Amino acid sequence: MTTIRNGFTLAVAEAEITRRLSAGERVLIVGARPSNLPAVLQTHPQVEHWESTATFPTSVPARARIVLFTKWVGHTDHKTIRADAGRDETRFIWPALLGTGQIRRLLKPLIDNPPPPAPAPEPAVETVEPMSAPCDCGYVPHCGIAWGGSTREFVEVHWHRDEEHTAGWQTREAKRLHRLSAQHGLSTTLNYVQILISQLNTEHGKRERDEAQLSAERAARAAEALAHAEAQHWEEIKQDHAAKLARVEAREAAEAATPPPAPKPKSTEAVQAGEQRVDAELGELLRMIDDATAVLALARETIVQLSRDNAEQRAVRDRLRARVRAALEEAI
Repeated sequence: MTTIRNGFTLAVAEAEITRRLSAGERVLIVGARPSNLPAVLQTHPQVEHWESTATFPTSVPARARIVLFTKWVGHTDHKTIRADAGRDETRFIWPALLGTGQIRRLLKPLIDNPPPPAPAPEPAVETVEPMSAPCDCGYVPHCGIAWGGSTREFVEVHWHRDEEHTAGWQTREAKRLHRLSAQHGLSTTLNYVQILISQLNTEHGKRERDEAQLSAERAARAAEALAHAEAQHWEEIKQDHAAKLARVEAREAAEAATPPPAPKPKSTEAVQAGEQRVDAELGELLRMIDDATAVLALARETIVQLSRDNAEQRAVRDRLRARVRAALEEAI
């Protein structure tokens, strides 16, 4: 039984794709290696390839109605392209990553029924006029001066790399350079020019990756140096703080260990002045004691007088009581 993926089986997908291909719809193979596919799929007008060695576009063209992914597509690219293709609900998108054999099975209708060969174009008579200015290499086509270097050098000077990596760009560029090389008197083949372009493209990609890796290494070294400088700076601050704290503690310990200064001896004049001040204070104190003694004597006399008055008052009260008592006895 065929494994089910997202509700589809290969048999169901095969039937749906056959129906759509019969209606003339185009299929986009993402991550394809055209050299691994049958020749009819490499040049079929209903098939479009995004090569695995290229940087994938993020937008799926509207003309692609069927989208298939190969196993050479990375997870991030697969997720991004699949999400963009899914915006059009009328597309047929096979969600899983396919091998070459599975792609042959799904596109078998195109393999079994290749398009009729295009009629050979009538040879055109090309009228080449001399250029008014030399090209990049410094030679004017048809001026009778042949290219003085090798075919590889010629391709290196004149090739234009397609940074977008559109489908079939290497083939188109090889045909252009092959025609241009003939104008400069070079005898080479289209296949050899294609090989040179593929080699140059691979070398260019390697240089880009090496430069990116070198930039990343430089950035890492710069970050490491910055981190080391910051760590060293903070270590210097800590050491400076520790030194200041040690100096403060040493000063406090020295102050605690130093005895207080001895009092300075007083001069003779200061001693005499102090004695005079003490004598004056003692005289004032004696005067205050005398005043207090006088006050106490006066208070004693006052108390004695009050006591004498009280005795006389008691005698008067006793005499009055005796008279009253005698009067009462006589009356009775």
